[in-house]
Amino acid sequence: PITEQNTSALNLKSQTIINTSPKYVYYAPPVYPESARRLKKEGVVKLHVHINADGIPDDVIVRETSGSSSLDEAAITAVKKWKFQPALANNIPVSSAAEVPVRFELSK
Repeated sequence: PITEQNTSALNLKSQTIINTSPKYVYYAPPVYPESARRLKKEGVVKLHVHINADGIPDDVIVRETSGSSSLDEAAITAVKKWKFQPALANNIPVSSAAEVPVRFELSK
């Protein structure tokens, strides 16, 4: 049955967004774009990631570009496949937002 306490938890779960440091459950490195590799492009893409209460990124935007659109796109594509540990409020998983840096660096 839905009680007042359950309803509060449901509202909290659907409306709260907490800024947090991300905790990764699943992480795969981005694919280095061949065009960027040929041009010896390197850099860091800083992404703003909205993480839903299930730990799935449902919105990923570039906060700070690497200077290369192909690196930026590769970072977005990779992070959309990651899974995060959801933030908790009163022991209930809630939506959160995190800044996620993605580094592209060629081997020396």
